[in-house]
Amino acid sequence: KAGAVFNQQKLDWLNGHYFKEMKTETILEKLKPFLEATPRWRGASEETLKKIIEIERGRMKTLKDFIESSAFFFKLPEYEPSLLQWKQESATKVKTILEKILSTLEEIASEKFTRAIILKSISELAEKEGRGEVFWPLRAALSGLKTSPDPVAIGEALGKEETLRRIKVALSKLNEK
Repeated sequence: KAGAVFNQQKLDWLNGHYFKEMKTETILEKLKPFLEATPRWRGASEETLKKIIEIERGRMKTLKDFIESSAFFFKLPEYEPSLLQWKQESATKVKTILEKILSTLEEIASEKFTRAIILKSISELAEKEGRGEVFWPLRAALSGLKTSPDPVAIGEALGKEETLRRIKVALSKLNEK
């Protein structure tokens, strides 16, 4: 006799749970109409899209969420150099750490630029300098965002060339400061 109760939060939670359980290929098929309607996604390989879906699936509640939350993979947003600084770390220290990350990642062959190898190559630096001091500026440099997925996973999805380019952009921002 009463009107139906609609709970958007519960629906979003249910959708998010559904995406976590769904196969990557199925999500990609459902995303295709959205991807084709968004210019920045045209020309992206299925392999790259699958990597991005794997990274973003835990954060998405709707297909539209995926389009919005993963935009940084295709275009680095503008950000302030201060975003690169972990807590009260100095810009000079952040620059030094990013330079070390850059030189470490440059040594990895493009075909071996995987999450496991990236993590292994920078884990020693993270142990020495601190996890936040290493992974925060890397996250900010690769995504241009305050909140984003795992920076190592982002690096793998972006590939070696784009990862190195984005770190160099971050270094240039710190040089301007």
